[in-house]
Amino acid sequence: MDKMYFILLGIVILAFISNILIITKSSYPGSEVGVGPIIQLIVAIPLFLISALVYYFTKNMQINFWILLLPLFLELAYFAYTKDLFNIFGKDNGAFLIRSYIYAIALSTAVGVLAAWMLGVLTKK
Repeated sequence: MDKMYFILLGIVILAFISNILIITKSSYPGSEVGVGPIIQLIVAIPLFLISALVYYFTKNMQINFWILLLPLFLELAYFAYTKDLFNIFGKDNGAFLIRSYIYAIALSTAVGVLAAWMLGVLTKK
């Protein structure tokens, strides 16, 4: 099995865990933002599946770096499509949740790219 699938799965799991950490360290009440990590996981599962399918069909091409960035781009595209991305700087709970989703997926993508680079996944075969 290819290492890239595990790295993509790691990005999804790390985004879920980092979203939990971001939400628990916030000053917002738990009852209002406590469902955030579950929604992150529900959104992240299709992101993983789409990224894994794109990688499967393009694994002979040398675009591994862009495949690793695909979950971040897809989540940003989702929030831009639902017009929630434009409310990101608000003070309400919804804006905080969107910020936590984006921060979590960006952090996990950065860690995933670093792990892929260290494991040699990004180098040419």
